Amino acid sequence: MEFEKQTALINEYEQERTIRRRRLENASEASDSPDGVFEDEDEGEEPEDIVQAWDDLRYIQEEEQRYQDMRKNAEADLIDLREKASKMEEALPDKTSTDEQKELLELLLKTHELEIENMEMRSNQLIKDHELRRRDLMILRYDRQRTLCDEIISRQRQLIEDMDNGRGAGSLQMPAELQEMYDLYTQEVHGANGQRNTRFLNELNEILRTPSMLSLRPGDVPSITPRRQSTFDGRLPPISSENSVPNSASSPLQLPPIAIGAASPEPTEADRLEMRQNLRGINSVLGR
Repeated sequence: MEFEKQTALINEYEQERTIRRRRLENASEASDSPDGVFEDEDEGEEPEDIVQAWDDLRYIQEEEQRYQDMRKNAEADLIDLREKASKMEEALPDKTSTDEQKELLELLLKTHELEIENMEMRSNQLIKDHELRRRDLMILRYDRQRTLCDEIISRQRQLIEDMDNGRGAGSLQMPAELQEMYDLYTQEVHGANGQRNTRFLNELNEILRTPSMLSLRPGDVPSITPRRQSTFDGRLPPISSENSVPNSASSPLQLPPIAIGAASPEPTEADRLEMRQNLRGINSVLGR
């Protein structure tokens, strides 16, 4: 969570620096001044909060690596202890001679089983809390994208109305503010969402395949495959009568085109099976 916050802060700073650099270049071209007159303030030292964000990212990565090593060691110790416990369970009944010893052994085993169940319940609760926080961040990011899309659409509508009214016909150019919004939109949607969604699906697959989750439901755990992502080179189509809205094929809210007069193809049995398995795997985690 903290890693994503710091990454978002750095991305926002990079976007602002790109916009300021473009403004300086446009101002330099408009004033016909030689190169070097307009100095880019962003080429100097970075702000204190950005430097702190980079330090936090490095610290988080080091801590993540340390905890991964600790997890591997703990898993190895767990396998070792399970083998020892299994051997002890096989040997203890032969060594117990009285009914009191057998009853005490049963109580100890029952206590250990309850402790294990308690730890599994706590781990499942932590997993749910983590996924809820991730979902909140995704909702906030989608709200920001929707607000930006609404602003872009309103500016495009004003631009199209100006073209229809004949103002600036033949020489109407893209406003600088609208171009900046396009840049923010492409960097937000096509730059970060693909990597974050793929990372989220990979982590969710790992969660679904943990022993605690496998013990809660029978059957194999279906793998969740990310949707197709189209290649994007960072450019947007021009505003014209043929394509007035930029295409965002990699957006998760993209809808398929509607073919008038043509029958939609029926999904295959493999597609239906994959959809049912994916929904069953997600509902088993988020629905509990």
